Amino acid sequence: MRKTIIVLFLILACSLTEVVGRNPERGYRGFVESESLFVPNLGFLVGGGGESDFWTGFSTTHGYQINPHLFVGAGMSCLWVFNDIDYHTDTPKIKYLPLFADVRTDLRFDRFTPFADLRMGYNLLCHGAFSGALTLGYRFDWGRRVALNLALGVNLRGQRHEDFESGWNSEEGAWSRLTGRYRTGYDAKPVLRLGIEF
Repeated sequence: MRKTIIVLFLILACSLTEVVGRNPERGYRGFVESESLFVPNLGFLVGGGGESDFWTGFSTTHGYQINPHLFVGAGMSCLWVFNDIDYHTDTPKIKYLPLFADVRTDLRFDRFTPFADLRMGYNLLCHGAFSGALTLGYRFDWGRRVALNLALGVNLRGQRHEDFESGWNSEEGAWSRLTGRYRTGYDAKPVLRLGIEF
């Protein structure tokens, strides 16, 4: 059912798209996008189990179109994880909240209008760390200032965890304590974005 809805939405988007794509015009340009990250757990292939990760949320970006091929802006994303529930409020936890700078290039080959988008910024959650995303996509032109964007790429999420040390001695037995230092880690996940530009 979900696949059918997505296919119907894409057919509708293509039918509403102008026959000849236009380059973005110089000046202000904004985006509002639905953003999803999905990482299936493939442990069943080797006899293991576990849950797959599904993150969803939105992002918004605003900036300036310098010329028909170069956009520079800034924005923010907010993503929730549905298989990690906050038991106090019974709602999914917000796991990723980056502020980022965005550089995008829009290309045009006759009627074919692809784009590439690079975001670099700082994840405000998990004690803060560098984050970024690189996507490639297609722009469906809907008129003078409005278009639909569909993109697929990779998202790199930075996070820092407080480090601890542990050991054993005859007086305390097994012990563990925080060191006051942080360890930085990164995870890469495929990202799918669907949004409107204005």
